[in-house]
Amino acid sequence: MAKAPKQQAQKSGTGIWGPLILGIVVSLTFWVPHLDSFNISKFVVLGIGVLILSALALPNLKVKSQAKAGSYLLLVFAIMLLVNLFTSPNTYKSLIGALGRNNGVLTYFFFAVLAFLISIRFKLTDLPKLLWALAGLGVFQTFYNIVQLADADPITWNNPYGFILGTLGNSDFAAALLAICSIATLWLARMYAGNKKIAFGLMTLVAIQFVVMFQSNVRQSLVLFFFGIAVLVYSELASKSKPISLVWGGFVSIAGFLALLGTLQIGPLTKFLFKESITYRGDYWRAAWRMFTDNPTFGVGLGNYGDYFNRYRDAAQVARRGPAVGSDVAHSMPLDFLAMGGITLGIAYLALVVYSVFLVISKIRSLEGINKQQGYIVFSLLGAYLLQSLISIDQIGLAVWGWIFIGVALSFARERKLIAPVDPHLAKVFIPTAVLVTAISFVSVSVPMWRADSALKQLASVPAEQQGIDTRAIRIQIASNIESITPRDSQFKTQIALYLLSNGQAEGIEYAKKALEQNPSDSSALRYLIIAYGQLNDPVNQQKYKAEALKIDPFNPDLK
Repeated sequence: MAKAPKQQAQKSGTGIWGPLILGIVVSLTFWVPHLDSFNISKFVVLGIGVLILSALALPNLKVKSQAKAGSYLLLVFAIMLLVNLFTSPNTYKSLIGALGRNNGVLTYFFFAVLAFLISIRFKLTDLPKLLWALAGLGVFQTFYNIVQLADADPITWNNPYGFILGTLGNSDFAAALLAICSIATLWLARMYAGNKKIAFGLMTLVAIQFVVMFQSNVRQSLVLFFFGIAVLVYSELASKSKPISLVWGGFVSIAGFLALLGTLQIGPLTKFLFKESITYRGDYWRAAWRMFTDNPTFGVGLGNYGDYFNRYRDAAQVARRGPAVGSDVAHSMPLDFLAMGGITLGIAYLALVVYSVFLVISKIRSLEGINKQQGYIVFSLLGAYLLQSLISIDQIGLAVWGWIFIGVALSFARERKLIAPVDPHLAKVFIPTAVLVTAISFVSVSVPMWRADSALKQLASVPAEQQGIDTRAIRIQIASNIESITPRDSQFKTQIALYLLSNGQAEGIEYAKKALEQNPSDSSALRYLIIAYGQLNDPVNQQKYKAEALKIDPFNPDLK
């Protein structure tokens, strides 16, 4: 009997370690030779990893298994992704997402497949593996974050404020990931309480991580960390005294409510929790809601938030930060899905999240005694990610763990009685489709994007005019190469226009025009043309593009 879990892991190919290792590798991956050193490399590694895991799962599809409701929700989510792709006003951009985000249809399809693979192979006996994977990832992130805080990073990032970046490229994401890793480490310390050396080492790591999070000045990471502690304490109290645990739950709820008010600049905790960035997020949220209400069925297409932000922002945002400051995401995952996916994709995502939480809570109630702790562990990890997703974005290195947690939650669903002919064949459809989609996307999307972004880094790195070197011709050649690599991607053309025009090369005007032909809502391309024609003393063309820009940016005073 003791060998059953191991035998099960062998039957499923890589067992649970395959997806967990993929999560670790995706979080750690970055590629300095890219202009976007973090997201494109994570996107490519995620796609390759899902391809490998799906291919390894193919030999096991002969075994019939009953489908679970979560599998159907993932299938509906994947179908809505396809619908979003073909209803998007910019199909190719929705496929890959915004440049520097990679938050498109392909990324979420990879996440859905990963969650499905987790859901059909995860067992409660695998929970320590999940915790050790996160703890190991936390060790590396902690060490690298300390190096960055000490200003000793061997890689010269654009990090003027000295904040932590980790391997995610942003202090908010790095600190949030560290908080989730620290929660997992806390649970491990609790599980190994009988082994003083291991428990002491784990608690020491948590203490160091707390200091790093505090030094990062990212308040949301502390909120996630204390949420994890609150769940752990509640689980301990519930095992001893239900009344006391209810008192603790009430106290935590009141504290959480006051903390929420404090972040909104209300109440006694304002001076500790309020940051100006919360106000900025409010600007993004209002624009996202208007985007959704104006495009309620299908949204504006994944990855297209930035193209529509200017037309849906209000005068308050322009007055607060100036007309040149925009955003390419809503900084709230539910609002992002509603704005860019409409009610079709938005409801599919929300249903998946709500059902996952429901399954975890149901699992906690069904377990007895010390086993309840297993449910609380998953609840603390999934809850921490979902809290972060309410006020932040879907950075791939962080979001991969959120979808792993969703997969774990979906594994808690009981197998249902067969109610449809497709039930025993769902995996036979989902997994081969995943292999086909990831293989095609690797050849047609991932490789070209990798090459184009590397070339864009070269274009950005071409020095100013030097004696004996025709740097202008070099830029034109690199620009031509990038266009030939990704002919359907208007975003690369916009970037080419930026680097050419900033170096005084009028050829950038043609690239900006090409970008507009493919994406008429590209406000950046319009801005570059307005500036360029202003510098060329061409008022006719300048006014022409100002008029075009004003249609999608009505509150911009510089266009009137």
